[in-house]
Amino acid sequence: MILKIENLSKSFSGRTILDNVCITLSSGKVYALTGENGAGKSTFINCLSAITSIDSCELIEFNGKIVDIQSVEWKKSIGFLSDFVPLIDELTAHEFLNLHGAIYHLNKQYCNERIKDLFSLFFNGESIESYNNVLQSFSTGMRKKVRIISGLLHNPQIVLLDEPFSGLDTTSCEILSNKIKELANENKIVLFSSHNDTNIKVTADRLLELKSQKIFDSKNS
Repeated sequence: MILKIENLSKSFSGRTILDNVCITLSSGKVYALTGENGAGKSTFINCLSAITSIDSCELIEFNGKIVDIQSVEWKKSIGFLSDFVPLIDELTAHEFLNLHGAIYHLNKQYCNERIKDLFSLFFNGESIESYNNVLQSFSTGMRKKVRIISGLLHNPQIVLLDEPFSGLDTTSCEILSNKIKELANENKIVLFSSHNDTNIKVTADRLLELKSQKIFDSKNS
C-alpha cells in the first residue's frame, strides 16, 4: 500500500505551518515524524485525520485512488491518536470503546473481542475488569492507552499517532513500540510523531523531519 501526498498546505491566522508538503508513505514501514515544538507535526497528522481542515492540496492518493479526506471510506481506513479527540469521562472505558466501535459499525462480538485483546495488551498486569471503571478515574497514562486502543479498534490500514509515547511509563512504551512494529509487519502504513530519541530509534524504520514548513525523509540510522 502507498499513500502519496503532494503540495499539502496549512496556515493558522496568517502563519504558514505546512507549505506544499510532499511525501510518500509505504506499508510495512514505521515512520517517525520529528521536529521542533510548533513545527507542525500535530497539524500534519490532524490534517490527514480530517480533524483539521486543509487549505490546499494538489493530491492525496491511496493505493492509486484519489482520496476525499472527508469521506467515510477514508475515515474508516485510518486510525489515529490525537489529544484533540476528547474522552467522555462519565463513561467506563468499555462503554467508550464500544461507542467508538459502533461509529465504525463493528460487529458487537468482534468489537468486544478487540477491546478485550487490546486492553489486555496495553494494560499489562492490570485487572481486565478495570475497563469497567469510569474514565474520570483514569490516570494520564491510562487515558492515553484508551485513546490508543480507540485508534486501533477497527483494524485500520493507516495508523497515525500523535505523540503516542508521551505520558506512558517505560514498560508501556516498550509494549507500544512492539505493537507499532507489529502493525507495520501486518503491511499497514504507520506514522507517529515524537520528541523522544530513544523511542524513535527503537521503533522507527524511517525518519521524517518537519522543518521550515516542509517534510524531509531520511533513513533511521
